[in-house]
Amino acid sequence: MVQKYLRFPQARELFEMANEILDYNLLNLCLHGPQEKLDQTRFNQPATVVSSLAALEQLREERPRVFETCKAVAGYSVGELTALIFSGALSFENGIRLVSVRGAAMQYASDKCPQGMLSVHCTPQASLLQACKDAEKWAQDCGVEMPVCQVAVYLYTQSKILAGNTQALQYIEENAKKYGLSKLTRLPVSGAFHSKLMKPALKSFEKMLHTLEFDDFRCHVYSNYKAYPYGNTALIRKYLLKQIMSSVKWEQCMQMLYNRPMGTAFPRTFDVGSGGRMSTILKLINLKAHEHCITV
Repeated sequence: MVQKYLRFPQARELFEMANEILDYNLLNLCLHGPQEKLDQTRFNQPATVVSSLAALEQLREERPRVFETCKAVAGYSVGELTALIFSGALSFENGIRLVSVRGAAMQYASDKCPQGMLSVHCTPQASLLQACKDAEKWAQDCGVEMPVCQVAVYLYTQSKILAGNTQALQYIEENAKKYGLSKLTRLPVSGAFHSKLMKPALKSFEKMLHTLEFDDFRCHVYSNYKAYPYGNTALIRKYLLKQIMSSVKWEQCMQMLYNRPMGTAFPRTFDVGSGGRMSTILKLINLKAHEHCITV
C-alpha cells in the first residue's frame, strides 16, 4: 500500500531515515515482502507506523492547512505512536526506535505460548464476559497453567476483538452460539495483543520509554488506554506501557472525540493510512462524524 505515497519526496525520505534507524530495509520489505515476514509484529509495527506517516505526507502536500488547524488525533493500537509523532510530542527518530523495541518485545511475548486474537460480533443478548470466563476454565482444564481470554479491542458496539490462549479462543469458536456471538474471525496474528499475555513485553519497552524525552503537544492526542486525551507529556510513559496489556478503547475514544451539543457542526476528519478501515468503523460508531471523514 505504500507505493502510492512514494511519489512524495518526504515520504520516501521517511523510509530512508527509518532504514538507517532500524538497520534493515523497511521499504523493500513493505514493497516486496515476503508477507510471512511482514506479518511478524516485530516488522509489522514499524511498517505500520512509517506507512501511516508516509500517508500524512500526502495530506501535508495536498492540504497543508490541516497540519496547522488540527485539533485532535487518535491512533489505533500501534497507531497511537504515529499520533504522538504527528503531535510533536515524540520525535520521528525516537518514535521509530520505540516502535522497533515495542514490536520486538511483543514478538517475544507472542512466542512464549500458542495465542491469538478473535473478532466476534455480539448480539444484544451476548454474554461476552461469561464466555471469556468459561473459555479460561476450559483452557485450564486442557492444561494451560494461567489461561487468558479477554476483550482486547472495543471496536464498535456490536464488535469486539478477543485475545488469549489458543485453547481459550477455540472454546469460544466452538460455543459461540451459546453466548450470543456470531461472525467469528481469527485475526492473522500470532500474538494476544492488548492482553495479560503481553506481560513479558513490558520490561524492555519500559526501559526504552525511560530513555526518551517528550516535547509539548501541538494538538490533543487520545489515549487508547484511557479513551481521553493525554493531560500532559509525563503521562506518555505510563499510558503507552499500560496500553500493551490493556484493552484498546477505540469506540470510547471515538465517542469522546465526537461528543458535542446538538446542532454543533462536526469537524473534518481524515482517515490516514488505514485504507479506509477506520472510516468504516467510524461510520458504525457515529454516522454524522463519518459524513465529514476523508480517507487518505
